[in-house]
Amino acid sequence: MDYDYDSRSNRSSRSESAGDYQVEIREPRSSRNSRSTRSSRRESYGGSSYVSAQSSPDRYLVPENASSADRRGVRADLRTIRNHSTDERAPQHIRNMMAEVVEISPRTEIHPDRGGAAYTTRRFTNGTSPHNESHYHSHVEDEGKRIGNLVHELTHASIQENFDRDYVHYTNPPRVQVVAPRFNGAGDRMTNEGDRQAQRRVPDADHKIQVKLEDLQKLTHKSRALSKEQKQWIIERLSYGIRDPHKEFDTIINQIATQLHYWEISPAMSKVAERIEHYVTRLQGERRSGNRQVTSTRRKLTLEPGMAPVRDRRQSGCNLM
Repeated sequence: MDYDYDSRSNRSSRSESAGDYQVEIREPRSSRNSRSTRSSRRESYGGSSYVSAQSSPDRYLVPENASSADRRGVRADLRTIRNHSTDERAPQHIRNMMAEVVEISPRTEIHPDRGGAAYTTRRFTNGTSPHNESHYHSHVEDEGKRIGNLVHELTHASIQENFDRDYVHYTNPPRVQVVAPRFNGAGDRMTNEGDRQAQRRVPDADHKIQVKLEDLQKLTHKSRALSKEQKQWIIERLSYGIRDPHKEFDTIINQIATQLHYWEISPAMSKVAERIEHYVTRLQGERRSGNRQVTSTRRKLTLEPGMAPVRDRRQSGCNLM
């Protein structure tokens, strides 16, 4: 599978093999963060207090005004993710992806949003020392979709920690100067993050990602392992990534991987799942390297697969793909 990324890192690191390519692995950021030995402690972020439950195996930054039900719900979902990360029956790429999410959750303020928008942003203290703030669809009863949404948002947090590019999913040098950050009066919110993201966009990199996501849409249309409803869901997610390729690539791939796992569709059963496994592994390696240079492609984007009618191609006794 062609996937022309230059993921060489200039940072001091160690090299490990990840399938068919080499990635540079830095020491986890968590090892550079001080940890308290107390059962819990209060931390101040952006003028608000949060409780970091150090004794819990599913730690995260909890808004102090969160209800007991909210706390139980978030911890239950994090516990589910942790269980996936240690489940020997799960494919290795799923375990690795879930482990990454578990690792970043203690440094992320997680909000269970009931019906609101899911998103991830940063919260600052007087314009410095930011941490991630993720809002996810905790109200969704379907566990696969709920956990997939949380994985999506925490992948945003991982992107920012590893690339430090205002949540942009690559490290290509911007073609224009990126303006200095501006903050609100409290100094806890950046007011021009969207402008900075737009300035970091590289058209050739965006186009390459869009072509890759469209290829996945084409493969999904042909699949005999997926139902019509499953295809529609995957194609819609991929369309979402095509609309915003600079900030919705790894997130979409990880969310689809999570959902395929819940559907019990393995890489051995489906070419779609096999391709997603490839991307999950490769993209995670690049996040850990802290570097992703996306090259250009001459291939054209048609947008047709995202608009085409979805058909159920499953047939009794046929080979799955």
